[in-house]
Amino acid sequence: MLDDLKAKLKSVNEYLATKGIVFPFIRDNDHPSVSLTLLLTSFLLWGAGILEIVKDMDINAAENMVMITAGLYFGRKITKDKNKTELLDQSTKQGEDTSVAAK
Repeated sequence: MLDDLKAKLKSVNEYLATKGIVFPFIRDNDHPSVSLTLLLTSFLLWGAGILEIVKDMDINAAENMVMITAGLYFGRKITKDKNKTELLDQSTKQGEDTSVAAK
């Protein structure tokens, strides 16, 4: 079912691209990024609410949306990046006790 939906959306996207209509995703490393687009959009809406450009906006909900989309973007960025972030030193071996009490 999801494969059919994905194929239909892909065909609609290809059809629109041939007509000159493309989805306006922000590009990250020459690839369109939905998560970065969501992050920027929610950040701009939050900023518009803070500056009172948009009246009667729930600032707390907008701030929560910024935090959620930032988590989505940076979570995907860390896991998909070729140069993965290492939290441990390379010399630390798995299972080795590095606590201060052990020394």
